[in-house]
Amino acid sequence: MTNYVLAFVNERNAPEVSDQPRVEVDSWRLVQKMNGDAHLLVLMQGQALRVTSRIAHFDAVAAVLTTESGRGYRLLSEPEHRELQVGLLRENANRVGLGDAADISVDLWSIVSVASMGLLVETRRSRAPCTSIGTACDGFRLFR
Repeated sequence: MTNYVLAFVNERNAPEVSDQPRVEVDSWRLVQKMNGDAHLLVLMQGQALRVTSRIAHFDAVAAVLTTESGRGYRLLSEPEHRELQVGLLRENANRVGLGDAADISVDLWSIVSVASMGLLVETRRSRAPCTSIGTACDGFRLFR
């Protein structure tokens, strides 16, 4: 295994939501803090790392996570699995205090996959935003 030294440079905020209301991502992981808040870790076009604000809404059918700030992130592919890219995403999460957050990427992608097959059933029990993956998600419940 090769050891790397990683330095974060040119740190800045994401563009305003009005300038970039939706982002399509293909290199991502999702983490969840102990309090239930979930955050998306994104490698933007292989160049810039981003940790989103708290996920406020999850549309499993459209594969879109909407953050508290209002930006939508459309997941184009399964969670990142390449070792170097996952390491970069996790190190950026560590840098902003999410080092102890649980990685729930596989759980989220399972829900997206099932939703794409039309296997989510709407329920009236819960209309809460999906921040607790694997339970009720914005009015939908996944039956396994």
